Amino acid sequence: TLYAQQNTYTGLNNGTAVDMGVVPDELVVKTYDEDGTTVKSTALKNAFNGEVEIHTAGSTTATDDTTHTTQDNKAFVIFFGGLSREACITLATNDWGSGYSSGLIAMSASGTSTDDDKARIDDVLIGNEGTQQRNANTAENITAIPYAIATPGGKNLSVPMMVTQAASACSCKTGNKCSITWKYY
Repeated sequence: TLYAQQNTYTGLNNGTAVDMGVVPDELVVKTYDEDGTTVKSTALKNAFNGEVEIHTAGSTTATDDTTHTTQDNKAFVIFFGGLSREACITLATNDWGSGYSSGLIAMSASGTSTDDDKARIDDVLIGNEGTQQRNANTAENITAIPYAIATPGGKNLSVPMMVTQAASACSCKTGNKCSITWKYY
């Protein structure tokens, strides 16, 4: 809503989201200097003490010899890492915008909380919609970790995910290592 009159989300990140008051207070973790009066840093943490990240993203694809997502800043991403398997499944099976008017471009559920998971949501823009597999380690030690990308009205996987699809994607068996990423325009 705050960016409705602009044609991009340029400048949107954790800090600006906190400054604009669009992040609930319970997600904001402030670190103060020695005297306890000046905020040294601000981080966002979810209820499972996992990372929360808000940033701009591309909304379109470029068609050239290497198809990729164009960073036009006309979309934004919200990433929740460090989730338990149950929390991941619960979030993935909620309706975050099944209608096209919601602004939801895609939602990704994953059994890990890595930088790859933050970027993976762009896969939906280059035709990789649906359940995906990736190699988590080096070629010598290859482990497939499932993740799923769902879209509103998706042909392969739609929002909200069915429980069985979410359970497969949210494959972190121990600890809080699952993640959910939402991408909106």
